[in-house]
Amino acid sequence: MKKEEIDELCKWFANKEELKSFATKEDLKRFATKEDLKRFATKEDLKRFATKEDLKRFATKEDLKKFATKKDHNALAKTVSKLVVQVSDLNVRVERIEDNMYTKADHAKFMVWMDEAMTELRASRDERVLSERHILRHDDRLENHEKRITKLEATSKC
Repeated sequence: MKKEEIDELCKWFANKEELKSFATKEDLKRFATKEDLKRFATKEDLKRFATKEDLKRFATKEDLKKFATKKDHNALAKTVSKLVVQVSDLNVRVERIEDNMYTKADHAKFMVWMDEAMTELRASRDERVLSERHILRHDDRLENHEKRITKLEATSKC
């Protein structure tokens, strides 16, 4: 290798002075020691956790794309809000209808009133029939009286 090439390469590597600004032995003592590392999980320990095969059963990014997003949730929330308003309006309309509706209780009252009216109507009809009979009897009597008066008048003229 030529000197120029070596000089060019030296630009890329740190020199002694530059290396002094890196971590010292004292600095490294603050990091984990071999003893500290022994307390960490080993390969054997990690085998007890989920394996690649286990992870295949979990949802993938593609699977998650099929689920609802925040945008979908917001659109659904707006739709639900509109439906709540519509149901509330319908409840008010139903209450108004119920207030004006002809109910079984109303029908029962009407039937009682009709029974009373029919009872009065029958009584009135029966009274009218009796009155007609009385009138007919009186008509017969009057006719009979008229005949007798006419006979009496005819005999008294002679």
